[in-house]
Amino acid sequence: MTNDCEMCRLDEPEDQKVVLRDRTVLFLQNEKEQGALRGSGVIIPVRHAETVFDLTSEEIDATFALLRRVIPRFRQEPYAGRGIRYWLKQPANRWW
Repeated sequence: MTNDCEMCRLDEPEDQKVVLRDRTVLFLQNEKEQGALRGSGVIIPVRHAETVFDLTSEEIDATFALLRRVIPRFRQEPYAGRGIRYWLKQPANRWW
C-alpha cells in the first residue's frame, strides 16, 4: 500500500464501499462519484499497482472473473446491453 494512493485507502471516503471481493481484486462503489452512471464502480487489485501493466497474470484473470460477477447485477437495468453511447444519445441526457 502507498499512502498517497486514493485506491489503497479503502476506508476513505466514507461513501466508498467494497461490494465484491476475492483474494486478489475487489469491486468498489462510491455513490457520490457515480453521477449519471448509477451503480457503476471500479475493479482494482488488492495490492497496490501503479498501472494496469503492473498487474500479475493472476490479478488480470481475477479482474475478468469479478467482472463476470458484476455484469449480471445490471441485467434488469433498462439500458443493460445497450452500451453507454445509447444512453448518452437519449434526449434527456443531452447537454448541447
